[in-house]
Amino acid sequence: MAAIVAVATVATGSVAPAVAFAQTGHWVVNGAESAVVHVDGGTRQVDARVELPTEAGDPLFAVQGPTQGFVVARDRISVFGRSSLTVESTIPVDHAEVPVGIETVGGPYLVYQQAGTIVRLAVPPLSLPVGGPVSRPVWTDDGTVWLHRTDDGSFCSLSVGTDVLDCSTAAAGEPGSLTVAAEQPAFLGTRRDALGVLTAGPLQAPVDVGTDVPDTALVADRDTTGRLAVIDPGPNRLVLADSSGVPAGRAGGTPITVELGPGRFTSPLASGNVIAVLEQEANRLLLFDPTGRLLGSHELPPGAPATLTRGGDGQIYVDDADGASTHVVGSDGGLTSVATGGGEPDLVAVAAPPERRSPVVPRAGPLPPTSVLARGPGGPVARGPAAPVAGPAGPGVPILGPVRGPNPNPPNPNPPNPNPNPNPNPNPNPNPNPNPNPNPNPNPNPNPPTVVPASAPTGVRSTVAEAGGFSSQYAVTWNEPALGGGQLVGYEVTYGETTSVTERRFVTYAMDCQPNPAQVRAITRSPSGERLVGAAAAHDIGADRDCTMQAVINDAGADGASAYIIRGRGTGVLGATAACSITANGVVEWRGQCRQDQYVGGSSISLTLDYDTQYTLQLRIEAPTAASRPSVSAPVTVTTGAAPGAGQPGPEPPADPPDVALPTCDPADPAADCGG
Repeated sequence: MAAIVAVATVATGSVAPAVAFAQTGHWVVNGAESAVVHVDGGTRQVDARVELPTEAGDPLFAVQGPTQGFVVARDRISVFGRSSLTVESTIPVDHAEVPVGIETVGGPYLVYQQAGTIVRLAVPPLSLPVGGPVSRPVWTDDGTVWLHRTDDGSFCSLSVGTDVLDCSTAAAGEPGSLTVAAEQPAFLGTRRDALGVLTAGPLQAPVDVGTDVPDTALVADRDTTGRLAVIDPGPNRLVLADSSGVPAGRAGGTPITVELGPGRFTSPLASGNVIAVLEQEANRLLLFDPTGRLLGSHELPPGAPATLTRGGDGQIYVDDADGASTHVVGSDGGLTSVATGGGEPDLVAVAAPPERRSPVVPRAGPLPPTSVLARGPGGPVARGPAAPVAGPAGPGVPILGPVRGPNPNPPNPNPPNPNPNPNPNPNPNPNPNPNPNPNPNPNPNPNPPTVVPASAPTGVRSTVAEAGGFSSQYAVTWNEPALGGGQLVGYEVTYGETTSVTERRFVTYAMDCQPNPAQVRAITRSPSGERLVGAAAAHDIGADRDCTMQAVINDAGADGASAYIIRGRGTGVLGATAACSITANGVVEWRGQCRQDQYVGGSSISLTLDYDTQYTLQLRIEAPTAASRPSVSAPVTVTTGAAPGAGQPGPEPPADPPDVALPTCDPADPAADCGG
């Protein structure tokens, strides 16, 4: 391989820009165990663990880069190697606030909103002051992080591979929130209730989102499949605005609204076809699809509110407040809980496989001439190649070093127009013939669509999750049925008792290879709030399992000479019986009955074989049911003992029994029975 790489390097003759990849999985801080663990987003299992020293302080969360992980506390950042799985250095922090962690290509990053600082984590890190406080940041798929100053409304961005903030985008001029719409940075203004794409220079003309967006609105940091999720905290209403036409400057269709009910909600978080909302008072996770359909409602462990996080792999992770577990949101709205404690897993080095995500190639060459540095408080804008504020030269140096001030006399990048149009037309041509007879009473839909209970789920199947001797753990899954116009609430599974589940999966124990009847039905809700019980789908749990009894020779031993004792049993069918046989060198030496997990022949079987001979023994169990097949045990090779008298004295003959006195009978005794 070394020769191949060398040839390729010589052939290219130039160095391409570095390629950055998104990181997979998610690191969780388990505070009780003073450790940070890695959860694989694919297997939903813990696959790495790093013990934290006491010097790590009180960790808040962890983020990962290509080769290092960073455990963030209020006063320090502990850096660990992803291959060594040990803490290697510590970076002091000068901020008292909790930063926003970002995992994206070219990162990770921390954004201190009140201090107005973005930090690219590395050793040493890069710290860039924005010039004022910022709102929640967003980032696009190419790794560019966008910031919005809340004091003057200006925007700044930091791209992959650059160490200078670009603040050339014009200020918004109104309050609002940053987001990503159709994979482009955008701003949702709350005065005009309009969404516009951010570009260098003037803002693109925003488009109306079709609903009132209050200043207190909780806006998702990105849309999904053409819908941007917004929560109006006044009435606790989820609004899914149509964002599909934003890049083309086209207003969207009618928004979708969902009533969330009472509670205190976090900003929605979108990934794929799932929109996650956390109700903090009850610690309840609500999952919706882009049409507003409820995919699931999950009660999280009680205590402090959980935290919603989108990992570098794009998946949504819900971390418990104490870090004892994290919950991975599936693409279908299912939720998988992963415990983070309990000792060390099979430790592996956690490096992201590059083939799992498409690479993002940073822009090569110098920055465009419109690139500018961030404004300092009250200062002008500096242009040109002024050096940014670098981080420490090594571990142990604060990430906020001295700030080199901007150019005190910069050229004005946007001089005012000295010759505005002196005669603007004050009377644009209005429509001289408006429609004199508008229809004031458009015909509403007098017949709302009929909502009926859901049909029966299809594709119900059960697979063995954990095999057992008499019973096994089965996972029952099914396909979503036609919902009949209602909103999906969840499912009910009846197996002995009725259990409510929110995902299309039910796990239970069932007896192997015998009828275990169950029923699955969907529960929906009509627009008026009526609970509708759908049709049931019947299924025999475990009925499709291979019910073959497995023949096993448990023990075998010679009983002195030619008598050979063998014990065997069959496993796999509770209570089943089947015809069994034992062969020695291919010849049947015994026939009888086998029962599940019972020794054949009751306890043991004696086989009369030849002395001093090697035999290959096998136990065969015939098929106990039509769904099974015969089973033959693994062969066992043994050698019987030598015959008596072969090189040693034979057994002593038994001694004569002692004389025994016979009872006597007295004929004079009237009670005696002397036999006649």
